[in-house]
Amino acid sequence: MPLAVIAGLMLALVRQYGPKVFAWFASIYIELVRGTPLVLQLYVIFFLLPEIGISIHAFWAAVMGLAINYSAYEAEIYRAGLQAIPRGQMEAALSLGMSRNLAVRRVIIPQATRLVIPPVTNDFIALFKDTAVCSVITVVEVSKEYYIQARSTGAIVELGILTAFLYLAMSYPLSLWLAIWKIDSIEVSENDSDQQPRQTIRCGGSLAWRFTLRCERRSLCLAWSVGKRKSTLLRTINGLEGFDSGTICVDEILLDANPGPLRDQALARIRRRVGMVFQQFNLFPHRTVLENVIEGPIHVLKQSREQAVANARQLLQRVGMAHKEDESPTALSGGQQQRVAIARTLAMKPDAILFDEPTSALDPQTTSEVISVMADLATSGQGMIVVTHAMGFARSVADRVAILNGGQIIETGPPEQIFSDPRSEFTRQFLASVST
Repeated sequence: MPLAVIAGLMLALVRQYGPKVFAWFASIYIELVRGTPLVLQLYVIFFLLPEIGISIHAFWAAVMGLAINYSAYEAEIYRAGLQAIPRGQMEAALSLGMSRNLAVRRVIIPQATRLVIPPVTNDFIALFKDTAVCSVITVVEVSKEYYIQARSTGAIVELGILTAFLYLAMSYPLSLWLAIWKIDSIEVSENDSDQQPRQTIRCGGSLAWRFTLRCERRSLCLAWSVGKRKSTLLRTINGLEGFDSGTICVDEILLDANPGPLRDQALARIRRRVGMVFQQFNLFPHRTVLENVIEGPIHVLKQSREQAVANARQLLQRVGMAHKEDESPTALSGGQQQRVAIARTLAMKPDAILFDEPTSALDPQTTSEVISVMADLATSGQGMIVVTHAMGFARSVADRVAILNGGQIIETGPPEQIFSDPRSEFTRQFLASVST
């Protein structure tokens, strides 16, 4: 059982996240093992390997055969679990500065494990019964022992009942545990970015961006007409979307479109300095509110747990969520989740924070709660870039406002000038179409 689980998880990770050549070999292994009978695999291990000088005791040959056979099935179960985790979970981990491997280990695998426990447990129950097949390589297991004793004593019925009871004694506790197992739901909004088609910054035209971000203590609000890749711009700055041409410059850090180690290093440095708050929160559902906030500081910034917890509690107090530190994110309202997401980002001490329409999924009351927190951040000098349709918020807290359309900056300036004396006809029409 443990060998099958460990090997299956490794195979699933290689097939899901590994280099193509290793993923290809993992796929061949899985299909070969699942496509041939267990009894044939046992014959190969016990009878064929000795022909090339590798002799294995029958018991260990049986263990190896069962582990190999079930690892292929566990791999596909785990792969389904990995694919079921919303893409936003990986993106949230990456935005905290985690490497991809750390994100898989700390965020993806724990959630996938909870999802696959029921089908894996069912496989274990089946494995108990498949041990009977091992008698073909001379292993005397429970069913073989029943056959021997029944023939020698004639107590066919009595020993049959005892044998059935032994199998039931092994499998029933797992069945009982499985019946009471409860999986915490991972809620995915209909508007979750995972459900949206992936967008790419294309070469040429209005979508080849050359973007420079100076991490000053200022607030920039981007007002953008609907469906104009506003989220893509922010996601590109944080490296969550690729681009084919142009450059992104965060102070002295230059990120271009050429893949390789230098780009990866630049991207890691940018993510350390530029945080992101997502439209759909993307909190880690397998961790409490407090654990969400300390995850990045401990595993990316290498803070001690005591320091990270103390800082996290201060931040939760700041956003009005200190009383919820032991709650699961799934038990919170949308506004509460967004405030925790802001605290999680602040815990990384970013020079600037990217806000991707942070109130679009909220009702008016919770919108005001989140906007209040953001206004407090702006007043304290936290650098922010906010994509928003909340013109009142932009007018009151922004140092600069930019109106964008079709991938182009139509007009930019201080909020007084943009809202009181817009110079572009498009800006005038846009502001007239939205509530201020």
